[in-house]
Amino acid sequence: MFKKILYPIDFSDSARAALAYVKKLREAEQQLDELTKRQEGLEEQFQEAAEDPDPQERAEVLQRLSQQQEQLEAEAQRMSRQLDRL
Repeated sequence: MFKKILYPIDFSDSARAALAYVKKLREAEQQLDELTKRQEGLEEQFQEAAEDPDPQERAEVLQRLSQQQEQLEAEAQRMSRQLDRL
């Protein structure tokens, strides 16, 4: 997301607040990267499951993956709310 973030380092109250904000942004960026990787992994698993010739096994795997997708969406929504509060 961000390659470099500039913030004041004059040891003022504003500088300390800016540093805390920058740290929160960096943490959010890492969490977003993690969510993105997990989403990509789920997409690959969905594609593999769709090719499974056994209909019962395919249905079970797709159901499990759907639940994981819902959990991932809930995490993304929580993260969105956290970012809104920054």
